[in-house]
Amino acid sequence: MSSRIEDINSFVEGQVEKGFSGSVLISKDDTILLHKGYGVSNRELGTANQSNTLFEIASITKLYTVVSILQLKDNGQLSLEDKLGDYLGEFDPPKDQATINHPILHTAGLVPRGHELDYSSREKFVESVKNTHPESIPGEKYRYTNAGYTMLAAIIEVVSGLSYEDYLVRHIFVPLNLSNPTYWNRGTFENTAIGYRGNSMDSLRAYSTHEWEWGDNGASGILTNVGDLHKF
Repeated sequence: MSSRIEDINSFVEGQVEKGFSGSVLISKDDTILLHKGYGVSNRELGTANQSNTLFEIASITKLYTVVSILQLKDNGQLSLEDKLGDYLGEFDPPKDQATINHPILHTAGLVPRGHELDYSSREKFVESVKNTHPESIPGEKYRYTNAGYTMLAAIIEVVSGLSYEDYLVRHIFVPLNLSNPTYWNRGTFENTAIGYRGNSMDSLRAYSTHEWEWGDNGASGILTNVGDLHKF
């Protein structure tokens, strides 16, 4: 281990004493220099984090969604300039001007902030997006939103004929030999880190992810570890 990596390792170990828990991977030119777990993955049980501990990666899932869309584009199955309505049915103006590229860039303006949508199925989610008042004209305004990425997941399913989850497994996880990614809807896993909320070490409390619904696709939901993130 080089002196610089030793310094980094010592620094992170010092942060563990202050409450840090996690897994760290550092690489240079595809050579892994540090791949190690720190702290605990479950504070109640005192389970140590490992280099291969699974974490819920939340919105990093969106990167997998973008890669899937770009794969379909490169295969000639869609264009980023295609309208959402070309695949998901008619939208009222101005939503009918939204292209696939707009939700990728968080500029579709489809849903006002805080609006409740129906997450129970693809059809109901898409319909609930269609029935909201637009927040802005597509391309006019940026606002980070999960709903647009779930609409992209719907397009992935329509174009590929696969579920969003099956598409990722067949076209990303397997080709890249990612052995560990999975989804929170597949149950609990022995080597999974628990998330905590709190303003201090004494106030930390475990939190549980809400029950998975179809409308979580595209924007979140993947569990993976730093090794497979590095491969991806």
